[in-house]
Amino acid sequence: MGAAPIHISFYLQKHFTLFPNARIILIRGDPLVFGLQSLKTQNLRIAPVIAALKAEPDSPVVLHVFSNAGSHTASVLARAWRDGGGVANNDNEKGTGGGGGREPSLLPVRCMLLDSTPSVGDWATSYDGTAHYMVQLPFWIRPAMWLLWLAFTLYVFVWEFVSGKPNVWLEANLDLNDETLFPKRAPRIYFYSREDKLVRVRDVRAHFAAAQRKGLEVDPEEFKGSAHVRHGKGEGEARYWGIVEEVVKNVLERRKERFI
Repeated sequence: MGAAPIHISFYLQKHFTLFPNARIILIRGDPLVFGLQSLKTQNLRIAPVIAALKAEPDSPVVLHVFSNAGSHTASVLARAWRDGGGVANNDNEKGTGGGGGREPSLLPVRCMLLDSTPSVGDWATSYDGTAHYMVQLPFWIRPAMWLLWLAFTLYVFVWEFVSGKPNVWLEANLDLNDETLFPKRAPRIYFYSREDKLVRVRDVRAHFAAAQRKGLEVDPEEFKGSAHVRHGKGEGEARYWGIVEEVVKNVLERRKERFI
């Protein structure tokens, strides 16, 4: 969420190097989008992605998801795909979601790479993560940022209490294991570490344990010493990208199999 261009370019360049012929679609998480925009606005934002995926229906799709904002975006994308998402569909098309008697379908992903996500979205996790990164800011701006954080979290958790619906973090957590949104046969790799201060190791482990109970193919990859969304850099870089390369190549070999 709000990642600096230099960090985004690092991961993009890695993908360009490993998969030079792949089409890469970047969806950048923004603090304003995360839990504040209406569903209609989010669907309009994600509509070009859905259009691009439909334009190449035979191309295998791999989701590389970073942090909770990435999980939230994946959730919005999958829900929009299932429900139409504001994209004009051909009336004779089946399995694209929306009305007109068409059957809803799963987002056509062949694999999910989950980096530093998901968390359960509780107050303590939000506080710990914010405190960890707040110390990196100039001291004179911290009070204002703490006030913004307090206002946002109050909004999120009060709304959760009043509406009875899961907060934006928990909703994304649940959606990733929702068999009406993502194909059950699409394997998922979890990249995580104990040193991650934003997404606790117990939350990630609970999530992939729940996925395993549902019969999903899960590969948990725990890293040592790497912080939030830093597993693909530094000492673990070779291992991380070796896993990514192996998984994607396996997906390409199985591209003719029917997943949906």
